[in-house]
Amino acid sequence: MKATVLRAVSGWSWELTGKRFLAEVPRETAGCEERKWTTISTTTAPTTLRTARTARTAATRTRTRTRTTRIRARTRTTIRARTRTTRTTTTKFFLVIGTLPKCPYLHRMHIAWKIQDRWGSETMKQRKHGTEGSSGPYRHEGAGGRMRKFELIVPCHFGMEAVLKREINDLGYEITEVVDGRVTFAGDEAALCRANIFLRSAERVLIKVGSFPAETFEELFEGTKHLPWEEYIPADGRFWVTKAASVKSKLFSPSDIQSIVKKAMVERLKESCHTDWFPEDGADYPVRVFLMKDQVTVGLDSTGVSLHKRGYRKLVAQAPIAENLAAAMIMLTPWNGERILVDPFCGSGTIPIEAAMMAAHMAPGIDRDFTAEDWRHVIGKGLWQAAQEEAEDMVDLHVETDIQGYDIDDHMVEIARDNARRAGVEKLIHFQRRDVKELSHPKKYGFLITNPPYGERLHDKEEMPALYRTIGERFRLLDTWSMYLISAYENAEKDIGRKADKNRKIYNGMMKAYYYQFLGPKPPKSRG
Repeated sequence: MKATVLRAVSGWSWELTGKRFLAEVPRETAGCEERKWTTISTTTAPTTLRTARTARTAATRTRTRTRTTRIRARTRTTIRARTRTTRTTTTKFFLVIGTLPKCPYLHRMHIAWKIQDRWGSETMKQRKHGTEGSSGPYRHEGAGGRMRKFELIVPCHFGMEAVLKREINDLGYEITEVVDGRVTFAGDEAALCRANIFLRSAERVLIKVGSFPAETFEELFEGTKHLPWEEYIPADGRFWVTKAASVKSKLFSPSDIQSIVKKAMVERLKESCHTDWFPEDGADYPVRVFLMKDQVTVGLDSTGVSLHKRGYRKLVAQAPIAENLAAAMIMLTPWNGERILVDPFCGSGTIPIEAAMMAAHMAPGIDRDFTAEDWRHVIGKGLWQAAQEEAEDMVDLHVETDIQGYDIDDHMVEIARDNARRAGVEKLIHFQRRDVKELSHPKKYGFLITNPPYGERLHDKEEMPALYRTIGERFRLLDTWSMYLISAYENAEKDIGRKADKNRKIYNGMMKAYYYQFLGPKPPKSRG
């Protein structure tokens, strides 16, 4: 279909190709608001709107960047257009564009669109995402109809804090603290829902109930008792301390810390609820406690089952890599959905599946449940639905990808295919049985991203030198490629035969590993 360029908003250019629009926004419009109607006639109603976005202004950062934002307009008009594409559809868009952050989602963007077809059917959909520090667009019934503000604590793998920080910034929220294994940011009820659904490298999302110093159990008890538990936990809530961790603190016994915190919570709720007995037959309210240098931080776990459990991986290899760690590894590379990615030790398929989900803009939490969905008095049900709809609207399974996963075991290849089917991305990945000795690819400038064996078991250690030498030999034949490899094998660089350009210490569970980054040349820029 021949591209048609239309002038929609002053200074903006719109390009219509098939079902896709491309809007080029001039830098000088950053931070301002433009409102204009534009009418477009086409034989197929557009289902995807892309806007080259402008970055945050003085309210957040003064730098201006451009990225891409996808909007999928799911309306009665588009449904008709899919079923009878010969009909001509006239589409009216009313755009209200505000400041945008550096992210692939619709954050801090105000947009409303009205679609009207020739048969008179009409539908109007409005979606508003609030700015940082605002009360947000969705009103939860409560005091003044405004959403509550939280400090949200997000744990992650040690060594992946920078990746998580970038993800949270991309969602449009302000980071307040970064420590080893945790990132804290300010957000409202909608932020909690969106963080659970969209964050790929996170382990869970906690509401920070409070923080205080404590060097004795008495101080721990009193500090916990003074926290406003009644604002979160109702009289029938089931609450317990699911985990306590202590680093460089005088209080170090996890079981004792858990017991004291639970007792203090009970005493506080006895006073606020005016009762001496709690049935604990309502929603779950798991609590987590962190002690760092005698400073206690108490959080309420909104996630439940860890975020690395996306729901697609029912069968795994002997030493599987966690889904959130695999996603973080990919995000540490320049790879994008238009580049080649090969995992020669794919096992149950985690790295290729996570890459395919990124390419398809599929949120990691799109098909799972969260503990806080039952916290009706804390988070409005409509907020979870809105975040879920946002995630569903972004999915694009029609993208073209070159993602491949190899394994020497036929059974593991079948497991990887089954997992990809459960994730909904089986058409975006090619799995096959192939020994690493046969690793090759006809194309240039690809990426090897992999989690090879470490030699954890005693009888495997003897095989590691030969295996890593083979990895090095095959990688050298892919002379324009880059390789990103996580391993706890101490002689990885020596046996590969090349010192990594970069490496990063990462804890895969309790095991210290290194993420070796062997960088290849950049592809030449395309002309024109």
